[in-house]
Amino acid sequence: MRFIVMSDPHFTIPNSIPDGIWWYRTLASRADDRNSSLIRTIRSLNPDVVVNCGDFTGDGKQASFQLGREVMDKTGCEWITAVGNHDTNWPGVREEISALYNLPRNVNYYLHLLRNGKDVFCFLVLDLCWHVWRDGSIRPHIDTEAFNAGEILRFSVDDCQLKWLDQQLEKHRDHNVFLVTHTPIAYKKNVLVGTLPKTDTVLNREVALNTLNPELERGSAERLKTILKKHRQTIRMVFSGHTHIHEVIYQFGIPFCTTASLRECPFELRVADVEGGRMRISTQALDDPTLFTDSYEAWRNNEWIMGTSEDRDFEILFTVGKQQRSEVPGDELVTGDYA
Repeated sequence: MRFIVMSDPHFTIPNSIPDGIWWYRTLASRADDRNSSLIRTIRSLNPDVVVNCGDFTGDGKQASFQLGREVMDKTGCEWITAVGNHDTNWPGVREEISALYNLPRNVNYYLHLLRNGKDVFCFLVLDLCWHVWRDGSIRPHIDTEAFNAGEILRFSVDDCQLKWLDQQLEKHRDHNVFLVTHTPIAYKKNVLVGTLPKTDTVLNREVALNTLNPELERGSAERLKTILKKHRQTIRMVFSGHTHIHEVIYQFGIPFCTTASLRECPFELRVADVEGGRMRISTQALDDPTLFTDSYEAWRNNEWIMGTSEDRDFEILFTVGKQQRSEVPGDELVTGDYA
């Protein structure tokens, strides 16, 4: 059984936004080339399903969602997506995702089942992109002006979703369960940043990742952490995106795998091959190398986002009902505010 994990494609109507800078140059001007390369690459890999970890669109507009849907449908593969923060700029994409998976309005978490012979693979797709405002309200959509003014502080997840997650993990404890989120639940605490995103400011020093991206507010994080600990023997892996970084971290005996963005280099996918009790994760570039070269700027010193060799290619072993994998000694789940 094979599935592909991708993240942050930021599908947007061509020529509707300019190129920009995140870790490297973002190539909105080459959206058509990127989309064609994505289709060819996925077709060549022939997966059973493609999993997108959010930010399906770049602007949260329905026209962008429909474009992305057309691109993904052309891969000839079944595909699923989580909701990302960019998908919440307007009401449209949340409603499109709800309709696509026959969910109630503004409900963007769901179960996707895939059967491969006697094996059952469960993808629990979570919605961690409700927004906590400074006034204490929690809203399903983001306001760009308010965000830029510091009025939107964190992401949140509601108790109904957490109850659903707990129930699904219990129900599918004898299956292969993967969690899919946009914002990472766990990540390395500090990274050596060369150049800050969106700027030309060179740092070359360690930066706490939560200073670069909003994360889950403490209450949500602690409740979610409790559920993950309870079901650590059931969860095979947690996939996420958002930070535009390739990274793997092991906590509670669970691998947390973050995948870089498809809007800037390295323009790569994760390929998961599962056979028996073994899952191999490898990293695969899109088939158009000029996307990388047009995006990459060496002086930014941000090669670290492409991950170490262990972040890019690794293997886990498991048997149904009992995980078999290494756990990093002394690791704790990185959530909430730093002291």
